[in-house]
Amino acid sequence: MSEPETTSDKNQRDENFKPKNNSSTNEDDDPSLLVRAEVRQGSILGDVRVRLVRPKHSSFRRISTGLLEAREETEGPRNTLERIIYPLKRFLIGSPLTTTQAEHERLTKFKALAVLSSDAISSVAYATEAILISLIVAGSGVLQLALPISVAIVFLLCIVTLSYRQTIAAYPGGGGSYIVAKDNVGTLAGLVAAASLLIDYVLTVAVSISAGVQNLASLFGELSPYVVPLAVVLVVFITLVNLRGVRESGAIFAIPTYIFIGSTLLLIGIGSFKVTSIPQHLSRRVKNRM
Repeated sequence: MSEPETTSDKNQRDENFKPKNNSSTNEDDDPSLLVRAEVRQGSILGDVRVRLVRPKHSSFRRISTGLLEAREETEGPRNTLERIIYPLKRFLIGSPLTTTQAEHERLTKFKALAVLSSDAISSVAYATEAILISLIVAGSGVLQLALPISVAIVFLLCIVTLSYRQTIAAYPGGGGSYIVAKDNVGTLAGLVAAASLLIDYVLTVAVSISAGVQNLASLFGELSPYVVPLAVVLVVFITLVNLRGVRESGAIFAIPTYIFIGSTLLLIGIGSFKVTSIPQHLSRRVKNRM
């Protein structure tokens, strides 16, 4: 036999079956709710029905059956502090991208070359100086090793280029060092590759910016006391540019990259011209004196 219903049980049952207010202002204002449930009591005792109601806000728009896309209002400010920060955030990093928009964030070959090759290209700006400084510390007699070291670095870059070509053919859908190492060698090798990339990214930014600021300080002596603050400002600037998205950062970084490539080629061309023309000029002067 079932136990008799007490007064507290009856009150709890009545509370559960009590119809809820249809105009729930808080729920309608909450952009995170896709639907809200309304429980209504039926005409027969103990008979209830539940109705799913979509909130009245327009924070989502229906893309297709069963697929909703969030509008920008879902990340809008909800308190005083957020209302102050929100315009500055939008100005610095731009408007948020939806999933469908992010899928179309692709780089052209012209921009991709500037972005993806900046790691190796930037090394040209400071690697030669770093090699010579290390050799000078070891002794002036070993400066002749600068050329063999440069040849070894070029050979290493050729190996990296061939490896990338093989990776692109084997993983047409995309595959980084972690995926390739994990699939072909093992999980441990993949983790080592991923950790190495993280360290490389941090050191690349640190060394590149430090070398660039040091060169600016050597060119403009009045910047010498502000080397560290200037480097920090540049790191923050690069971070904000990357947060604006792949296409915008690619367009911004492509400009200095191609200027640097053009300057380097111009330097090589002028140097080659002078190397070939100076001996001829000296030979003419020697003949004239004779």
